Amino acid sequence: MAAADSSSGDKYRSHLAGEGEKNTVWRHGAPPTFDTVNSLFEAERTQEWPAGSLEETVQNAIKTWEMELSHKARLQDFKSVSPGLFRLSVNGGRPLTGEETLAVGSYNALLASPILPGAGAYDAAAETFESSHDLFRAAFPRGFAWEVIRVYSGPPVITFKFRHWGHMDGPYKGHAPTGDKVEFYGVAVLKVDEQLRAEDVEVYYDPGELLGDLLKGPLLVPSVEKDAARQLGERLGEVATLSASGADSQAQSCPFLAPGKREVSSLQNPISHSLHIKHSTVTGDRANHGTRHRHPLTFPVSRRASQMEVAAADSSGGDRYRSHLTGDGEKNTVWRRGAPPTYDAVNNLFEAERTQEWPAGSLEETVQNAIKTWEMELSHKAKLEDFKSVSPGRFRLSVNGGRPLTGDETLAVGSYNALLTSPILPGAGAYDAAAETFESSHDLFRAAFPRGFAWEVIRVYSGPPVITFKFRHWGHMDGPYKGHAPTGDKVEFYGVAVLKVDEQLRAEDVEVYYDPGELLGGLLKGPLLVPSAEEEDARQLGERLGEAAIVSASGAAPQSQDCPFLASAKREE
Repeated sequence: MAAADSSSGDKYRSHLAGEGEKNTVWRHGAPPTFDTVNSLFEAERTQEWPAGSLEETVQNAIKTWEMELSHKARLQDFKSVSPGLFRLSVNGGRPLTGEETLAVGSYNALLASPILPGAGAYDAAAETFESSHDLFRAAFPRGFAWEVIRVYSGPPVITFKFRHWGHMDGPYKGHAPTGDKVEFYGVAVLKVDEQLRAEDVEVYYDPGELLGDLLKGPLLVPSVEKDAARQLGERLGEVATLSASGADSQAQSCPFLAPGKREVSSLQNPISHSLHIKHSTVTGDRANHGTRHRHPLTFPVSRRASQMEVAAADSSGGDRYRSHLTGDGEKNTVWRRGAPPTYDAVNNLFEAERTQEWPAGSLEETVQNAIKTWEMELSHKAKLEDFKSVSPGRFRLSVNGGRPLTGDETLAVGSYNALLTSPILPGAGAYDAAAETFESSHDLFRAAFPRGFAWEVIRVYSGPPVITFKFRHWGHMDGPYKGHAPTGDKVEFYGVAVLKVDEQLRAEDVEVYYDPGELLGGLLKGPLLVPSAEEEDARQLGERLGEAAIVSASGAAPQSQDCPFLASAKREE
């Protein structure tokens, strides 16, 4: 995109040309041009903001900041950020300084989710500033456009929803181009100074929505696993041919065994090595895991079997954070487990470890309790007509810009399945919503978080009727998760939600933006308690090869050295 002459500037970006840039050090020797991506932006944007509007101002400010970060070599040449104060954080992670952000580059800063390397999607630790830009420039030759969808609050703390998109007309990490539009949505919180320069930028989104689509194309070159399998097939084929030809019996000795060696390591064994790599790197085709609905996030409070999930016989006292549990209004309510739940365990965790204690009656406390009530109804009430926290017939729930679910759809799939439908998760072995039921999903997280899964409001950015707020969700992994041993560690994630309410403060629309990898990455840290199918296959194979090697080394009759993979009476494999 860089060009030798950009003296005319750009209609969406400032600080590209003029006297103020005469001493600027450009990363590629000259200021860039943005004609290609501007054409994509103008052809496919969903909003065209009036000149001078807050939306246009924010949109152009972010485009300018991205230009400086990608093309200016020194932080001192940046005009869009407040010197010495700038910080960037993604999905609640550690804030990066301006110098740190400039060193790693925008892609490495935005794609540091712990789930991505294991999914074969992206490894920020293995990429440089230049290599990361090369990857996405190749995948999106028409550019990677960006727009503001809506602004929720104005300066000095600006909260806004954005959309980022391109067309995969080029390859990505060995995956063939699909030609498809690849896009994701997110929410950003931008704190600015009096000159509208950025001091703090927080971004909330799911990187799996971007990278999942980039992995859909078939592999252009074989993976390590496929190449090992191909070589193995060729070697077995050669031996089978010799066996069928009636050649001397010694030609049938196993090609994987060297006489005199008693052990066959996983590295000497192509199958074992291949399977081990497959398990640890999780590669392969993730293009189709059934019909994928990008469902919204709810706020499930994990429930201890004896204290939270199993309904108590007596909960007449209600709950200090949740409404609509008891009383005349609930006398006809159908509860999933026969009676209303109790929340003693998770309330104890919440009170012990919350970072905020909001004044009674404050907007923050009101929002916090409303969400806890809604989660309770979603997890424990069997019929939507018994919900008091949502507007009947109007409720919609979406996560990370995905298709909105109706109330009935949300109730059918359950909170965790609504939350965890990122396309990157099944391929990473982290979670597959299509394979889980309402009950099995709750069982998984109840086992992992026996003390509960607490939730709190961190900050409210805008008030009714459209409430924008930041939240934190956390628990302690004192139990196993999908075969991974407990770590005892605190597992937490942050996000931003947008809640539209009616006159009675009942939810009509809920949008949530967060990275599910921040939750699941923490749950996959523990060692496997039982071997995976791949590891078990490799172990059995190793045992068979080891037995054959011992026989070979013992000086037994030659016929004992027959390859365990070949039947002498069969001419074809």
